[in-house]
Amino acid sequence: MLSHSASFLTSTHAPLPVPPVNGKATTSQSTPASESKSPTSSTFELQECTQEDIPRFFELVSVAFAHDHPYIDAEFPSHDKPKGRSAGTTRMLDLFRADKSASWLKIVSADGKMIAGAKWNVYDGKAAALPDAKTTGDWWENGEEKDYALYLSDTYLINRRKKFDEARGRLLSLEYLMVDPQWQRKGAGTLLTQWGTKMADNLGVDAIVEATAVAVPLYRKNGFELHQDFTLQLPEKWKDRPKQRICWMVRSPVKKI
Repeated sequence: MLSHSASFLTSTHAPLPVPPVNGKATTSQSTPASESKSPTSSTFELQECTQEDIPRFFELVSVAFAHDHPYIDAEFPSHDKPKGRSAGTTRMLDLFRADKSASWLKIVSADGKMIAGAKWNVYDGKAAALPDAKTTGDWWENGEEKDYALYLSDTYLINRRKKFDEARGRLLSLEYLMVDPQWQRKGAGTLLTQWGTKMADNLGVDAIVEATAVAVPLYRKNGFELHQDFTLQLPEKWKDRPKQRICWMVRSPVKKI
């Protein structure tokens, strides 16, 4: 999933392995100078999302990606309108409850506001194939829009499926990372990224992300390499629709000495 720069009440997910989710870090300690627009002493806290956080998680998806990315607009129609926001939240809650490989993270500001979120998927090699992420349901206004969303979803995941097979199902995938526009470039994205890179190093596996162009510098600073920068090609019937750009990035684990 595009990544831009979101403890359960009744948990159905496995406990998160090291590194620990809950922990405090000040931006002055954890943020590269190039990511901060101005010096700040704000303290961010990295926590695991609860079910109650998912409406805000999806709101962050909507406000961070806005209408700059055709994939998000197709997958979550009218996500900035009340009806679309409600539908997107419902779908995200369903995913939250169903995705057993996911670690849902949030960054909380000093005043208790959730300002950023991420979804890392930790694949441990037990699954024979990448779990099916096919778009389903009746969330679209007509069959044409649903078919378009299905096409983007299928083509979007080609690199991820290939990498999953190459890694024999052992890797980390950053599916969502978004920061409230008012809090971007202050260190929240770094904390969410580094949770996953530390996990990947501990497990000795690659980490992958389908990044937006604006997020490439952040991931590069954290060890990701840009393997492919391309635009999803559309069939003739949709040739006039906006094209989705994807920056496919991979990070190899840092070997411990």
